Amino acid sequence: MFKASNNWQSMRKDFDRYGLIEVCIGEVLRQLKDWISLYKVSSRTLGKHSNEKQKIVSENRILTPDEMRGLLKLYPGQFSNTFIDQAIERGDICVGAFVKGRLAAFLFCSLSTAPDKRGLWVRVKKPYRYGYKSYTNPEYRGLRIRLAYVSDTFFLDREFTHAVSYIERHNLASLKRQHRRGQHTSVGYVIVITLFGQTFFHHTPGVKKIGFELYQHETEDQVLPT
Repeated sequence: MFKASNNWQSMRKDFDRYGLIEVCIGEVLRQLKDWISLYKVSSRTLGKHSNEKQKIVSENRILTPDEMRGLLKLYPGQFSNTFIDQAIERGDICVGAFVKGRLAAFLFCSLSTAPDKRGLWVRVKKPYRYGYKSYTNPEYRGLRIRLAYVSDTFFLDREFTHAVSYIERHNLASLKRQHRRGQHTSVGYVIVITLFGQTFFHHTPGVKKIGFELYQHETEDQVLPT
């Protein structure tokens, strides 16, 4: 009875935060995620920043290849040697935020292809770039360290104009956070259906237009670690 009461209180909070319809849609998609996934694709104009201010001062810069390899020791279990080596070979960059000389958070960005946690890969085309692996040390979470923005100048100098991202439609918290920041424009959706061991992809016209693609990679050793 106590557990049921707690669940109801949690649902009430979700209804108040996201609305009844959004919660119902999210719950249906969550239950069906083993067979069908719906992803919302959005873009952000590089240089367009949130009005939310960081709650802590950080020094942000692009990590060198040696520093990227050093992440293996700093964050054991987060990466494999193959993951880091292939990211460097693809020309991906890693943005780091340092607080008093200590790495507090990082973000990997791709100009071409990048792995996802579920065995899927993302393909992007210029002038879009894609951020695919980020981590913030627990003690710095909630302090609004904006890793994506420090990479903007790097990409703008190389004639990239937009960042692209995608969020599962049932991830209401992330969708609301993105909406609150107010810099992202909805591009469209990707539907991924898995039936009888086969995976099918459908990209809506807006997603196709910008050259964003979700696809299955032919090898498994490059999948993003969970």
